[in-house]
Amino acid sequence: MMEVLAQAAHDGGARIYGVVPDILFRRNLVSDLLDVTFRCADLHDRKAIMMRESDALVVLPGGIGTLDELFTALATATIGIGRMPVVLYNAGGCWDSLLETLGRLKEDGLISEDFSELFAVVDDVEDLERLLA
Repeated sequence: MMEVLAQAAHDGGARIYGVVPDILFRRNLVSDLLDVTFRCADLHDRKAIMMRESDALVVLPGGIGTLDELFTALATATIGIGRMPVVLYNAGGCWDSLLETLGRLKEDGLISEDFSELFAVVDDVEDLERLLA
């Protein structure tokens, strides 16, 4: 998905930034579309660079790595470090079960923050564009 997004952004004239762990360099899995490459040691280093260099975090449908990056951003925000806008792009209801789980954790008193203070949720590209404008 990252390559497809990079291609679409590139085709639209955007500069493409990549934060790439060394293991992907060794496996020759680095996109040719990157205009700027932040080479990093590992996934921990990648998240630190992403948090430092980003103005916002847009969470697209994804897997374990995406959830890891999301929760790192949310956890740091809850203790007052590196707060940035975080937006869950809930395409096709991808994040519905995650939102239900977080709601249950809030009801059980395990999460004290109001979600609206930590992140926004959008269901379509138009809302995403408006929110980030």
